[in-house]
Amino acid sequence: MLRPVSPQRSEPIIYRRASALLTAVVLLLVAGSSVTAQDLGSHPGAQALKGRTWAAPASDASAAITRSGQITPFDDESLQADGPLINKGCHAPASQTRVDGCTHGAPDGTVDVALVGDSKAAQWFAPVDEISSREGWRLHVYTKSACSFLPGAAWPDYPECETYNNNLMEHLRADPPDIVIVSGLSKHVPNHVRVWTQLREAGVDRIVALYNTPQPGLADPRDNDVAGCVLALVPEGDYTQCSYAFRGDDLHALGDAADRVDGAVYVDMEDWICPPSDLSPRCPAVIGEVLVYRKGSHITDTYSRTLSDPLHYRLHALGVADRPPAGEGPSSLLGRVVARLTRLLDVSLSLGFD
Repeated sequence: MLRPVSPQRSEPIIYRRASALLTAVVLLLVAGSSVTAQDLGSHPGAQALKGRTWAAPASDASAAITRSGQITPFDDESLQADGPLINKGCHAPASQTRVDGCTHGAPDGTVDVALVGDSKAAQWFAPVDEISSREGWRLHVYTKSACSFLPGAAWPDYPECETYNNNLMEHLRADPPDIVIVSGLSKHVPNHVRVWTQLREAGVDRIVALYNTPQPGLADPRDNDVAGCVLALVPEGDYTQCSYAFRGDDLHALGDAADRVDGAVYVDMEDWICPPSDLSPRCPAVIGEVLVYRKGSHITDTYSRTLSDPLHYRLHALGVADRPPAGEGPSSLLGRVVARLTRLLDVSLSLGFD
């Protein structure tokens, strides 16, 4: 512990200098860490749901629901442009069988991470890219339209997917990444278990399965166009008319598969897509002025971007990420530096430099 300064003596010079240094560093880091790495402007999206920490949304997220007024995307044109950025040159189209991939995150990082799967994996690119930059991960993206990553499985109606997956597995086996992050439409648990086990045997340290956002359903069971419902009401209508429920079964099949593979974990983000609110058990169509669903079972890229902090928090809690989001937990940069300086100051004073 720090020794109190005797009232009969002036403060030791080393104490004054160290205290001044500690104060300066704390103020600098607080200024830098009080805001996350994202600049979300006036459309906070999922950030409006935050509870005490990023561990979970607030117990009642009703205040974060946007019920009318300006939103983003706000019309058909902006919605069309709201797909994941990797679709512009990195996401393999249906006809492609060659494995190209793209590198994002921290290009000079020392941890290699591969994001693999179909468009349901691609929709997580924005937050995974952001987290990779924070963590110093070199992110390699291998996603392909309508092609869940199931090498060895037969795709008689989509031979390009079958060939691409087999080529990708060969590529990953030849140079295994440290972490493979996967998501996709397929709910075939035995196939996922088989593939992830093969990746682990090839040298991949961790498999991270990301939540597969389900198909939403409006009041009319034949209608799942949540975005179309909302855009028809912009800006004066009541967007809660477009609240929806999830359709289908086995909504957490990827979690079931992760439970069966050593070294695999599942990140469930359902509560950040459909938080508890006065609309429950239905889900809000617009959160924090951001449209949640884009097309079919895909969330908008804008909303996906606002999930960086909660996803980062859960990856840290599962031991995949080294640190939580800015300002969260003792392993944050602020906490680590303050603790380090405090220990140094304590040692200096205990050695009698006073």
